[in-house]
Amino acid sequence: VAAPATGPLFNQTIYVDPFYGDDATAIPDSQTLKYKNIDTALSALGASFDYTIHLFPGNHIINSAYALTNELKIYMEPFSKIVTNTAGPTFSISPSARLYVRGNGEIDCQGTFAANSSPSDPIPAECHIQVKAINSSGAGSVIEPTSMIFTVEADSINDRGFQGSGWCKGNIKCDFWQTSSSKLIHLSDFTAENGETKFDNYGQQQIIVKGRNRERCLIYNAIQATDSIYTELGVEPHKTYIELNADFDSTDGFFLNPGRGTWVFNGNLVHRKTDTAGNEVPWLWHTQQILSDGTAPIFHHKSGTWISGRNVLFGGSQNNEIVSLRSFGSFTFSGSYKNSGANTGAGAWPIIQLSNQNTEGSGITNLILDGEFTNDAGSISPIQIVDTTNPTHEYKLSVKNCIITIKSVIPTISSNVPMFIYVYHSLVMSQNYDPLITDGMSEDRTMIDSNVEVIIEGYGV
Repeated sequence: VAAPATGPLFNQTIYVDPFYGDDATAIPDSQTLKYKNIDTALSALGASFDYTIHLFPGNHIINSAYALTNELKIYMEPFSKIVTNTAGPTFSISPSARLYVRGNGEIDCQGTFAANSSPSDPIPAECHIQVKAINSSGAGSVIEPTSMIFTVEADSINDRGFQGSGWCKGNIKCDFWQTSSSKLIHLSDFTAENGETKFDNYGQQQIIVKGRNRERCLIYNAIQATDSIYTELGVEPHKTYIELNADFDSTDGFFLNPGRGTWVFNGNLVHRKTDTAGNEVPWLWHTQQILSDGTAPIFHHKSGTWISGRNVLFGGSQNNEIVSLRSFGSFTFSGSYKNSGANTGAGAWPIIQLSNQNTEGSGITNLILDGEFTNDAGSISPIQIVDTTNPTHEYKLSVKNCIITIKSVIPTISSNVPMFIYVYHSLVMSQNYDPLITDGMSEDRTMIDSNVEVIIEGYGV
């Protein structure tokens, strides 16, 4: 094993070649006397120095974990691969320290690749990765988004996501991102690890997802009946911002649960169903318990087409609504939406269903429809309000320049019995829900029902 280098190696380059290197004779800054093993190079030099590691083609196995207190740069040549065999973070980065991994190689992680070693410190760590591909052979995150400023650019990310608690600011650029087991984004507690202090010092917590070589990322979700992207932060929406510029090909499973924060979504969705009972679940569902404390999410799908339905070509029989809103928040849908294929056992499903099951506190579900909604199977409305278990819950429904169509009946919004919507006007409905009221809303919009206020834009009440 090479003797430890003497003196600080600021801005020097360490060459590692798994085929032609020799740990016994290697010295820094020599392309002829290269290291063979990346572990040996890291151990010999120490993580407190400021240096660059240059990886030649081949597999570079990391069997140990390293503490990083300064700045480390790793450059990867084409056909080079970092393979980590550590369950915990391979690189624990101190506050103010930085890790850069760049080049045209690949990373294969068994556990978390990088994390902040002292997340409660008021100063975040930094990690920036630009590689060809990131793959997974175990559990963990690419980068743990806890007290971390990070960027990740890759042509593809396979079965690897970002899970953490506390403030973060991240940009993810990826052309193809798939999962069959890992949660893609999970932010569990903004207030942990001095999150409020970092908000004051560094601004809004953010994660922005987009394509690397294309406008939007393609996200493929294999069969996985669990939330893949969600937040449970307990803070005001303006402190957390999640932007998804992505097209989704999703098979079964609850995928998106916007529990807290402000969400902006641009992109298309194809929500496929297998013929497996129990997987006939919505793609976007909002279920978290939220009190009337200002922490309810704001969600806006700005553009794109969402399609959901049973797999008719292969004889599938399962389907469900695309969106299920079961708690407080503000939700705007400005794209095009279609639900196809009735569920053989349970009949047709709407596109959006409001069924508030939050039994704590009082609040408002504000639903704004500004797109095109089509249900082409069965006789059910694309938008449906059903009974709720919370008598203090209030619905506010705004219909803007909206087209609502259905295959066999007049477009309706249903709460036990339909309320007819005339879509060539804007219409706002505010209802303080009373479960004792069984009569429906009037089909004639010149009448005012109990506890229902109807305002026609340009016409008054």
